[in-house]
Formats: sequence, C-alpha cells, structure tokens
Amino acid sequence: MNVENHIAENLNTCENALPGSMTPDELATVEKVAATYRKLIKVGCTGCAYCMPCPFGVNIPQCFSMYNDYSMGLNRMMTRGFYGLQLMGGMGTPADASLCRNCGKCVKACPQKIAIPDELKKVKRTLGGLSTKIMIPLIRLMISPKVKE
Repeated sequence: MNVENHIAENLNTCENALPGSMTPDELATVEKVAATYRKLIKVGCTGCAYCMPCPFGVNIPQCFSMYNDYSMGLNRMMTRGFYGLQLMGGMGTPADASLCRNCGKCVKACPQKIAIPDELKKVKRTLGGLSTKIMIPLIRLMISPKVKE
C-alpha cells in the first residue's frame, strides 16, 4: 500500500463496506480462510504477555509465536534458526521452552486459559533440541559482520 491509488482504493472499500454488504459466498470464503488458519495455528496465544515474567526466564509469547510460525510453514528452517538464536541463548541469555519448570504461575495469569506448560513441552519437542542447536553457529556466521583483512 505504498502507491497513492492503492490508498484511495482502500479508503473507498472502507467507506462502502457496511454491515451486511458481503454476499453469502464472500462470507463463506472468509470463514474457510479463517478455519484454515485456526487449523494451522497450534497455540491461541495473543501475545498479551500477562504470563510474563516467567520466574524461570521463558519468553512464553515468543516461544508460541515461533511455534505457530513454524506450524504454519513460514520458512521452517529460518524459524528454527531464529528460535535457536533468540531463545536458546545463541545471542545471549536463554529464554526457550526447555527452561519451563511447570510451576503454573503463567497458567493462572493467562486470559486465553492456555495450558502453557503443556504447550511449551510441544514447542521444546518441535523447535528445541539438537537440530536447532546445530544451526546456531552457522546462523551466527551468516549474521555476523564480515571482518576485512
């Protein structure tokens, strides 16, 4: 939406989009797309961060965001690499799902009523482990600035 006529078209759509203006076929298409997304998203976390801070250092919203990205097929190798770098301590302090100690503090605070420790176990199984740890040094090499000799 960086072209002026795109903006004008979007404004026109918004001005004319009134309740009840979609046809049954259009509504069915929207529902079909929404259902597909619901199937692909593993954890219904909204990222509100009410579960934070975790007493053991888990970045719960980020773990779930990456897990959902991975399950949706959004460049799985890159998602795994970012999980390793950002959460498994590849660039600093670990904050990954393996740090969860099942204390339940997060569950009490979650407005979505997510069984957070159970879901973090799934994140750990999917994104943690050796497959991700192996990638960390390679990704560090790729993102570190080249040293000129």
